[in-house]
Amino acid sequence: MFVRNALVVTGLLAALTQAAPAEKKASGHKLTVYWGAEDDTTTLDDVCNDSSYDVVNLAFLSHFFSDGGYPKMSIGNLYGPSRAQKKAGATGLQDGSSLVKSIKNCQSKGKPVILSMGGATDYSNVRLYSDNQGQQIANTVWNLFLGGTDDKELRPFGDVKLDGVDLDNETNDGTGYLAMTKQFKANFQQDTSKKYYITTAPQCPYPDQSEPLDVCQLLDWVQVQFYNNGNCNI
Repeated sequence: MFVRNALVVTGLLAALTQAAPAEKKASGHKLTVYWGAEDDTTTLDDVCNDSSYDVVNLAFLSHFFSDGGYPKMSIGNLYGPSRAQKKAGATGLQDGSSLVKSIKNCQSKGKPVILSMGGATDYSNVRLYSDNQGQQIANTVWNLFLGGTDDKELRPFGDVKLDGVDLDNETNDGTGYLAMTKQFKANFQQDTSKKYYITTAPQCPYPDQSEPLDVCQLLDWVQVQFYNNGNCNI
C-alpha cells in the first residue's frame, strides 16, 4: 500500500473503544485514514478535524534499517533530517516538528495517531531476517516515536508520543514479526501514562503470509486491504 494522503481503510476496531470519546463508543465500526504517503493539499489538521475519521495512520516508516542503522521515514509533507539526526548519521529520519501541533490536535479529539510501517514493496523494505532484528526494531521505534526515553534528541516528533504502530508488511514473509510484536507489547507495559495500540493491514487474499495468524492474535485490531487485490477488490 503506497497511498494518497486521504485513503480510507475500513477495519475491525473493537479495542479502540477504550480510547474513543464517549459519543463514539456506541459504534462498533471505526474508520482509519492513511495520511502522508504523498505530497498533497490535504493537511493533517484537515483529517483530524473531519469527524468521518476515527484513527489516523501516518504513512510511512518505509525502511527498518537505513543510514546509521536507523529507520527511514517517507512522509511526503516532511523534508530532511534534523541537525541532531544528521549528526548521528540517521539521515533516513525526518524532522517532524512541523506536525507536532497537528498530532496533538488529533490526539486531543480522541483520535489515535499511529505510525504505519511498510507500504508497497517498490517503495519500502520492512523485511526481517531474525527474531533479534524484530526485537531491535521494536526497541528503536519505541524510543524514537512512542514512550521510550533513549535517543531523545533524534525523535522526529520531539516529546510527542504516537499512539502505536501499524504493520503494513507486504513482503509475503513474516519472519521476525512475532518477536517484534511481543517486544512492542512488552515495551507498552513500561509506560502506563497512556494506551498504545498495535494493528495490521493484511491483504485480503487468504492466507497472507506477511501477517501470520500468531501475530494477528496479539493485535488490537486488523484492517484488511480490499483494494489492489484482484478478486478481493471492493
